[in-house]
Amino acid sequence: MKHRLIIVYFCYVFFSFLIISCNNPASQNSLNNTCGVNIELEIVIENETINQRVITESYKHQLFQLETNAIDLCIENSILKSEASKKNLLVDEFVNQHIMNSVNKPTLTEVKNYISNNNLSINDTSLVYEYLLSSYKSYRKMEYIDSVRLTRDIHIKQPLLLSNIRSIDINSLYSFAINDCNKKIDVYVIANFQCNSCSNTDKMLFKIIEKYYNSVSFKYIYFSSHYQKEAYALYAANNQNHFMEFYKKLNSVPKISDEDSFYLNLASSFCLDMVKFQQDYSHSFSLLPLLETRDFLIANEIYTVPSFIVNGLVLDNKHSINYLDFLIFTQLNEIK
Repeated sequence: MKHRLIIVYFCYVFFSFLIISCNNPASQNSLNNTCGVNIELEIVIENETINQRVITESYKHQLFQLETNAIDLCIENSILKSEASKKNLLVDEFVNQHIMNSVNKPTLTEVKNYISNNNLSINDTSLVYEYLLSSYKSYRKMEYIDSVRLTRDIHIKQPLLLSNIRSIDINSLYSFAINDCNKKIDVYVIANFQCNSCSNTDKMLFKIIEKYYNSVSFKYIYFSSHYQKEAYALYAANNQNHFMEFYKKLNSVPKISDEDSFYLNLASSFCLDMVKFQQDYSHSFSLLPLLETRDFLIANEIYTVPSFIVNGLVLDNKHSINYLDFLIFTQLNEIK
């Protein structure tokens, strides 16, 4: 027993010495030699090496996502409490009576299509039905909160942890110019016209574009899993410097047609060179730069729309639009 106490004592002294040495400012630049600690983490999977920089970027991005998700959750809860109190209801009662009551239940066709499109081998279709119903409810709740949120004056005064926003290389991105591109700040709007969330944020986005129109270069990236004819039309219109006319028109129509005549008539109304427009509109090569940019964004783990990139800093969480103004403002101050 006495020998064990002596061993424990010496171990305590030894590790105390190591801790003091590692915390000594004079030894911080030589941790590898002093403490025997390798500060450069590295993961090797067969022939692939994941270095410290990649791990740190992933860690920072997750921290930023956690922070913004927490902010969004607090705002959502506040909105629901406020709206429920107007009806003298509890939040759960309000959600069930005034939000979920408008959710359409999945049809048998929708269930079968989901099973077919995802190559599922399921005999019990009730599982898919419950999953789709849950998805519809979640989407309806998000849609409701987003619509109310746009009517509220919300300011996030506490600066975000900008050091935790991940960055990507923007040199290879193909985009359409929304305004003059000769500015020191580049802001990429990643969206498409079939996305309801994109439509819901357009009003706030246009206000931000108007606010910084003369000091920031705004650029549009068409991003979708399935590239519709609107993508061809945007490319063809952009080749004749009429992207913004098409962009505003497509944003103003309730439902975009997938008929060729819709886009050809639109091009004609803007007095475009129709021979050139039809040539660009009808050739598959028109999509190549858009597809290359899509693949690049996916490789950098950008999957959602709308998302934004401000001088290489990525905003791609659920309510990215709410942090866009602050990030632009911060970046402008840094270059002054």
